[in-house]
Amino acid sequence: MFRYLFPALAAMLVAGCTGPRDPWGGDYALHYRPASGDGHALDYNDRVYRGSDDAYYCQRRDGTLGLVVMAEGGALPPEMIAEGRSRKLGAIVTRPGGGAIREAIERHALRCV
Repeated sequence: MFRYLFPALAAMLVAGCTGPRDPWGGDYALHYRPASGDGHALDYNDRVYRGSDDAYYCQRRDGTLGLVVMAEGGALPPEMIAEGRSRKLGAIVTRPGGGAIREAIERHALRCV
């Protein structure tokens, strides 16, 4: 019984590290469409994607791909997410330099449009 428990536990941990499947295949700019309206404020559970154009993308509430914008002309630092990858904002704010992003989330200044 215990000899099967360790491999199963290890497999679950490794599977959790890979994150969810990327529905856009890493080509975010191709799937982005401008939206009407102000979009929605991002929070710690929202996933942000970095495209090859160094822009950051997010999933809108309707399932389409939007663009991450920050009020007052701020921007996400490019080193926070590798190109073609994604991260939850909660993981970004715990890294060095994530304080500005945390403040933007708290002020509802980080938006998905």
